[in-house]
Amino acid sequence: MKDNVNNIIEQQFRIQMLLEQSQGEITPEIDLMMQELDLDSKSKILWLCKRWEEHILKAEARATKIVTIAKQQASALKTAEWFKKHINALMITNDFKKLSLDEFELSYSKSKGVNIFNESEIPEKYYVEKISESISKTKIKNDINSGIKVPGAEIKEKSTLKIK
Repeated sequence: MKDNVNNIIEQQFRIQMLLEQSQGEITPEIDLMMQELDLDSKSKILWLCKRWEEHILKAEARATKIVTIAKQQASALKTAEWFKKHINALMITNDFKKLSLDEFELSYSKSKGVNIFNESEIPEKYYVEKISESISKTKIKNDINSGIKVPGAEIKEKSTLKIK
């Protein structure tokens, strides 16, 4: 009897170890071991219920961690943007176009983007079909760069701070 109890405990422990190694995935080996678990039906159901509960709790805890990490990530990105905004303000105030500081290279890159200043004047051909209607800035930019005047739009040059 004692050998049988030790064997059952050993089987259960082995299943738990394999579950952890497979990160909770039921592999064919684990499936077979669970089927061969030497317990009466009620004891097996009880053991399976306890494992089910453990994994539900793990899943819930991981979901909570994911939400927490997503919030921390959003906060870190917002803080990083705050720093970049203030770096940009200092660069502009001091009229720095390029700056080398220790391991950082700061410079501005020019880019051009479409500025829609009067959406009601944009011709129909620049609207693209989506779930909701929107204006294709790509089409407008291409036409303006080709010399076509697009009512209600212009090319506006922007500077974007790059930190390497």
